[in-house]
Amino acid sequence: MTAHALVKDISAKRFTCQATIEMKPSHTYDQAGILLYANDDHWLKTSVEYIPDGPSHLGAVVTSFGYSDWSTRDFSNEEVNGPLTFELVYTDGDVEVFFEYGDGRREQLRIAHLHDVSTLRVGPYACSPDTEALGFKVTISDWTVIEELT
Repeated sequence: MTAHALVKDISAKRFTCQATIEMKPSHTYDQAGILLYANDDHWLKTSVEYIPDGPSHLGAVVTSFGYSDWSTRDFSNEEVNGPLTFELVYTDGDVEVFFEYGDGRREQLRIAHLHDVSTLRVGPYACSPDTEALGFKVTISDWTVIEELT
């Protein structure tokens, strides 16, 4: 819970959040993506996580009732520096996670459920968990949140 995040409070029961990231990672586990935060025991993040010797990982961490799991897929280090768009589609606790990269390839990464969603915040985040590292450069663009009022 120490990553840098730019989050917005959300009250809608259905919304879509997108953010495009371009990063220049330098250390293992440098990462950037989107955070969906209910509280310390219930949250989701999706990101690309850099592994210098490759391949890196696209993934989604889901924490429910204080327990986390992490779904991943390999992601080419050649693609890590290019633009990568993450999208969360939220519907009353259910979350669909998508990403788009390269020549417009769009894929679903995960479907999950968040509990205890009485309050929600969502937005882009970046983190360099190596305490010996100086950080890395990341550019976040096209950050949008579209709330569907019901």
